[in-house]
Amino acid sequence: MSSITIAALVSQDEIPSIVALGRALSTSGNRVNVLTNEPYADLVRRAGLKFFPLTFHRPQPGRSRDGAAPAFAQALGTSAPIWSVEGLSACEEATCVIGAGLALYAAASLAEACGARFVEAMLSPYMLVGAAAGVSAALRRFWAIQEYIINDVIRPDLNLDPYPQSGPHALLREQKTPILCAFGDCVGPAQAVLPPHVRLTGFWLGASDDTWEATSNLKELFASQQPYAYVRVINADEPTNERGFAALVEAIDRQRLCAVISSDCWSNDFVARNMSSTHFRVSDQVPHDRVLAGAQVAIHTGGAAMVGETLRAGTPSVVVPTLGDEFFWASILHKLGVAADPIPMAGVTVNSFVEAIGSARGELLRSRATDWRPRFSGEKGPSVALEVLRHWGLCEEQPAGL
Repeated sequence: MSSITIAALVSQDEIPSIVALGRALSTSGNRVNVLTNEPYADLVRRAGLKFFPLTFHRPQPGRSRDGAAPAFAQALGTSAPIWSVEGLSACEEATCVIGAGLALYAAASLAEACGARFVEAMLSPYMLVGAAAGVSAALRRFWAIQEYIINDVIRPDLNLDPYPQSGPHALLREQKTPILCAFGDCVGPAQAVLPPHVRLTGFWLGASDDTWEATSNLKELFASQQPYAYVRVINADEPTNERGFAALVEAIDRQRLCAVISSDCWSNDFVARNMSSTHFRVSDQVPHDRVLAGAQVAIHTGGAAMVGETLRAGTPSVVVPTLGDEFFWASILHKLGVAADPIPMAGVTVNSFVEAIGSARGELLRSRATDWRPRFSGEKGPSVALEVLRHWGLCEEQPAGL
């Protein structure tokens, strides 16, 4: 039996992709550990995977005047001193370590220390299709956030030499580190132009959760066929985001829409204070596909899994990117013709939301979203990723129990 550890420090809208991959590996007879931060523990365990905590002290909202990167660097600096201990516990018997997000270089270091194979999980096509200068700058920023904790804390703890000062990305590319891309060629480059160690798989979306049951008021909303928006709120407690969410709520009301609002654990208090009788709150771990099925529009920040879910459901989007590759995903959806012009959170107004929601509800975007639906609903990303890992000799060949 292969033992695979997935180390991922990703957003709330990306963790479902990690869990979908882990579930595919587990059902194929592999022992799967997921090393991630505590708020995702229940989601991981419900998927039948073993959870290992990766400490991460979330940046305090509004505390950094210099932008998100310094805040994340500070948060990592206070979290990472015990990553080596936590990581070694999760990787004790690992034959393969898969790394994603801000845990990427820590995962690569853990694999090196444990003598395991390493695979990068790439959740966004930005690093493959962005302009060369932009990618280079993004890699430098990504490394700058982590250089201290990787080279001065984690690698010495693991008895490893530090990475080059310029970062490990060139080294990993030189070694042709296997890369699994959690997207397909509709949003990324064609497989034919990529080297063999980089494989497109399609979005990593899980099967529908048939055990989920809507609350009585949601059942009434679905049965009434009243038009509604599905709103995915991330980090609404940031000062800028609080103002943006208030504008969004007013815009939804002006559009005479009901709203099904899914908020993360850090946004619940603010969301609760702004609810009205036409707004319905659901858990942040609600199966998106069940709510998107009847939604006229999805309003979200542009996380990888949410992008995939809206494309699979054929639901047009209003994307409000806040950081990282969310801006890239927002541009992709707009270019596909399935989303209104992106609205960066820092510049939102009631009128900009009203205009964007009206555009997304229009016949043109709804028709395009419907046209794209068969292409994306047919993607089986986790299964394809499993086959690729088998081809690379990194996981079991047979389903569990056979």
